[in-house]
Amino acid sequence: MSSSVTEYLEQFSDIVHQLHAHDPSFSPTVITNRFIDCLKKEIRASVMMHRPPTLDTASSLALLQEEATQDTVMERSKYNKKAGFESRKSWSTSVTSPTRSFDDKKVS
Repeated sequence: MSSSVTEYLEQFSDIVHQLHAHDPSFSPTVITNRFIDCLKKEIRASVMMHRPPTLDTASSLALLQEEATQDTVMERSKYNKKAGFESRKSWSTSVTSPTRSFDDKKVS
């Protein structure tokens, strides 16, 4: 899933409403668990840890975790720019490898 939690929640809610139209007794626990199962991995782990009893609780936790994840990414990006690192790839390619290794040195 590459969409935001908000987009996913809107799509999921539409499906749940259709499901309830056909079977009003469908288990809320199954619906909540299915919602959690389809979250992004980094968000799902945090939500599962809280064992949310309802879809409302699960969706609120997912939204909070998504926000926290985005804040962390933004903070890392700011830190990297301040430190002079544009990306890990550019940093690693700018480092030159030594011309001699330790094995090349003679030990007396």
